[in-house]
Amino acid sequence: MQMFVPSYQELRKSGSWKQQLDAYKRQVHELQTKLAEETKRADKQEFEVKRTQEKVNTLMREKEVSTSLKY
Repeated sequence: MQMFVPSYQELRKSGSWKQQLDAYKRQVHELQTKLAEETKRADKQEFEVKRTQEKVNTLMREKEVSTSLKY
């Protein structure tokens, strides 16, 4: 513990702890932005999948009706 205290004091005096903190803050911000972008992209894809599935279901029903009318 005594070894840590002088090192911490030296680090604190040098100001590099603030640089490291700022670097972590930038990294957190970048990761949050990336997560938001990926979440938005995933939501769009989920919407497109649902829309496409609805189209497929509609077309299948139309095909069934069309086939049943022929016979």
